[in-house]
Amino acid sequence: MRKSVTLLLALAAAASALSPAQSATVRVGPAPPLAGVLLVSDQEDGVSEPLYFDDYYADAVDDIFGHPYYYNILYHTRDVRVEDLTGHGAVVWYTGISGGTSSADGPAGHITLTLDEEDAVIQYLETTPDGECRGVWLSGMYIAWNCVAAVLTEGQLYSELFNNYIGLSYPTSNFRNPIHVDSSWIGGSGSSSPPLNGVPYSIWWAPGDYNYPDMLDTSGSAVSALTWQDSGGATHHSSVIANQGTSPYGGTWYIVLSALPLESIGTESSGEERSYMMSDILSWFQVTVGVEESSWGQIKASYAP
Repeated sequence: MRKSVTLLLALAAAASALSPAQSATVRVGPAPPLAGVLLVSDQEDGVSEPLYFDDYYADAVDDIFGHPYYYNILYHTRDVRVEDLTGHGAVVWYTGISGGTSSADGPAGHITLTLDEEDAVIQYLETTPDGECRGVWLSGMYIAWNCVAAVLTEGQLYSELFNNYIGLSYPTSNFRNPIHVDSSWIGGSGSSSPPLNGVPYSIWWAPGDYNYPDMLDTSGSAVSALTWQDSGGATHHSSVIANQGTSPYGGTWYIVLSALPLESIGTESSGEERSYMMSDILSWFQVTVGVEESSWGQIKASYAP
């Protein structure tokens, strides 16, 4: 079962046309062990014609830190392991248009995050050392649908990551009344607390496209960071939710799930809001900023999977 028949984001024209194998040199920075950002580019699973949004995430990080070598990028060619994540203070994992099939759809379920990858995220968060912080941002319109949607019962499959860490409650509206989002919608104000501090965001989605992203609700200590708000001002559950906790070692972990992905934030002519969102979330993760440029080596190499 596919959540959308046709999915053509307005960003397609601007998205990179290169596959990871064809991509220009991957930029890698010798960031301090717990100050660096890892971008996980996971946009091909289950998609015959994937779209690539790496530049949107990389440019937003560059805008914040003012240095083109502050992040590592890992192209998803096999399951991501905890050792890939450890050593970075923040992980931004984006899935593009992948995941349009539900978790119940056999081998097509659990492809945005496999069960082993969910465990890797939990291990990464749970091993946050005392006095330190780690954060994970999962950005993709179908991540929840692909990992926890139980189509036959119109419910939510149990997942330790989604239930106990993200704090997701998956609304039945996703099965009965899916939303069709275009650029007349906005990411409406959520909680006035971090990570997004009650600030609304513009949406860049082409009118007429068949875009049916996840609607999210929260459970436990999770908060709604943004809502889905249509052109008439009506709210349709949350589009971004966030949670935080303490590891057994005394460190603090943070996690964000965005059904409104970063690449769909802003306007056709400006990505300024994408940088604002990246800045707010990484600040909440307590990623160090303002590093002296002289302390960086300019390295261009591949982050080998």
